[in-house]
Amino acid sequence: MRPFRSLLATPALLSALALPTLTTVTQANFIDNLNDLSNLIVNNTGSSTTTLDDNSGDGTVLIERDTTAADTFVDWRESQTGFFNLTTEGEFILTPDAIGATNSGSYNVNILFYEDNNFQGERQVIADTSSTSSQTVDVAALANSDFGAANQWFARIRLVNGPGAFEFDSFAAVPEPASSGLLMGLALLGVSMIRRRR
Repeated sequence: MRPFRSLLATPALLSALALPTLTTVTQANFIDNLNDLSNLIVNNTGSSTTTLDDNSGDGTVLIERDTTAADTFVDWRESQTGFFNLTTEGEFILTPDAIGATNSGSYNVNILFYEDNNFQGERQVIADTSSTSSQTVDVAALANSDFGAANQWFARIRLVNGPGAFEFDSFAAVPEPASSGLLMGLALLGVSMIRRRR
């Protein structure tokens, strides 16, 4: 009982317990501040049209939709054709522009899952909303439960109840805080145990 109690009191273990909140900010892999349209691609089908405006690079992107007669959407992909890695970028963070003067209507978000560039499936992760709050989706956990073989993903944003428009400040693909914090905690625990043996 005594070794266990002394192990729990080690500074390394105590700091490891605090790491999950720190890793959310410090280990971000892909943060798109939307200064341009280089990671966004519009898919217009039928008679509906979605347009993008980078607002002259001011750090927001305006997505506009003219009608809801046919499906139309915007894909967020690295360099417009790439994928995000589920292992290292397993969390998606969407940040709408809270003061966007043109925000009207609502949007939803789907995640498309792939295994080595082969489509595995699609799931809606943010239902129709007009929220301007930042939203976080644990993409890796969703993939593990529904698409176990998937190792890649990208996000699809749709404006619904159009015509309408919505501004966004940023999209991010980052490590899951729980998994990166757990790995770091285990590493620190191992180092602590090795030091105690010496």
